[in-house]
Amino acid sequence: GAAGTVRPYSKDGAGVVQGYAGSTREVTVDIDRNRPVTIGFNGDAIVDGGDATDLFQAFEDAVAAARAGDAEAAHTASHALQRAFDRASQVQSSVGTSLRAIADHSSRLEAAGRSSTQRVASLEEANMAEAISGLQQSETAYNAALGAASSTTRRSLFDYLFG
Repeated sequence: GAAGTVRPYSKDGAGVVQGYAGSTREVTVDIDRNRPVTIGFNGDAIVDGGDATDLFQAFEDAVAAARAGDAEAAHTASHALQRAFDRASQVQSSVGTSLRAIADHSSRLEAAGRSSTQRVASLEEANMAEAISGLQQSETAYNAALGAASSTTRRSLFDYLFG
């Protein structure tokens, strides 16, 4: 449940497990739009689940029946333990489904991240090629301007002799 700082079960002085003290509120988080996964479960629904005999009492009954050699009581305790096992298996299945959904979503996010990195790299490479091309064009224009300026101010030998 949601009460992570509260011990869900405790024993009294005689060693008997007391009632559920944790939160019965299940906690979910969204891993994607409209895709919640449960990360905190109601422990009481697993241990008790509305059954007449909770898991701890079923264990106590099974031990007592075994010590007494009472086959009928052992059979009853066995059925109660089976129902508790079924409840735990159902929650375990839900956890497995949630873990699979999280793993699938993580894979999609990793693929999207790699794709974004590749797009950024291709844009940066394109910008680098564009910058190199622009630099070469600027250098060519600069050299042409220097050439034009030097040819207009250049004086020939005839200019000195007859000028």
